[in-house]
Amino acid sequence: MRIRYLSLLSLLFCSWLGIVSGLQAQPVSIMGQVLEMETREPLQGANVFLASSTYGASTDSLGTYSIVGIQPGVYTLVFSMLGFEVQRKEIRLFPGDKLDRMDAALEFTAYELDGVEVTGEMDKKWARRFKRFEELIIGSSERAKRTRLLNREVVDLNVDAAGRMTASSHVPLRIHNEALGYRIMYSMQDFIMDPQARIMRYQGEPFFEEMDPASDEESRMWEARRREAYLGSMGHLFSAIIGGTTFEEQFQLYEGDREEPVGSNELLVETESGEYKMAFKNPLKVIYTRRPNRADRKFSLVSQRIHEEISFLYLHVPAVTINPDGYYTPSEALTATGSLGDRRLADLVPRDYSTR
Repeated sequence: MRIRYLSLLSLLFCSWLGIVSGLQAQPVSIMGQVLEMETREPLQGANVFLASSTYGASTDSLGTYSIVGIQPGVYTLVFSMLGFEVQRKEIRLFPGDKLDRMDAALEFTAYELDGVEVTGEMDKKWARRFKRFEELIIGSSERAKRTRLLNREVVDLNVDAAGRMTASSHVPLRIHNEALGYRIMYSMQDFIMDPQARIMRYQGEPFFEEMDPASDEESRMWEARRREAYLGSMGHLFSAIIGGTTFEEQFQLYEGDREEPVGSNELLVETESGEYKMAFKNPLKVIYTRRPNRADRKFSLVSQRIHEEISFLYLHVPAVTINPDGYYTPSEALTATGSLGDRRLADLVPRDYSTR
């Protein structure tokens, strides 16, 4: 039986995420202090970051942090530290904002590590389950082959008699994507794979840190691969819709049974805050025709149609808010199948990635 996986795009926009030309505004800065909830003592070494981006910092000995150079928009601000509950805040940043009291008080939590038991030989059943989990959340693309989950021992996996797999972790997953040159810290909120219902769903906040290239050649290679990962992504799609350039960017959109493509003006309404509301009643079919390149050598002599990537978007709310960089809220508003649904952590670039 072939399972059609559904993946919540809270992470895949988590994929996706480039800056629209000409829409960048005056950068924003945020700062604050992180305390221990009961003692009110400052916490040194806490991680503070904006989900799906490279914007982040660690707190100093006074528990203070500062993040600068942020592009305006709606973000999830995440506070995390080993041994404490993760805290999340939805924030809206306007051009020129300087927010100096974005504080947090983290609650200490005692937990037992339920992951891998270190023995002479790893439990084979757990190893098989973990390999399946890793394929589902990291992916099975060429980029996934060079992406590793480093702290597998923090993952608690459970599979019931019906084959339903759930996973959780009290600690952010540490992932090295050597294909794109990113270190990823992923705060996983939810993971479930149900073969009977034929769905797979996961949700969390990734934070990206660029690796240092070993040479100019590796730097150029990473940039080329990042661009390839961005093309056809959710951020690329939404940026093209906002810019009214879906045709130029090789996207075709069809709502329901309509035979004529849908235009940006039929999907979007701009708000006073500079954001966009997107709405559609029927599933939105997305066709992306990839440009032939060196990675597609084996298809070089056949029709361009072999490069088509087909996806379907399902909207679960009346309208979804889209930022100029392609990020959307609320995170549970959209579900994707097909090519966009198949993009996993190994295929993501941060939302502040720019193709320029």
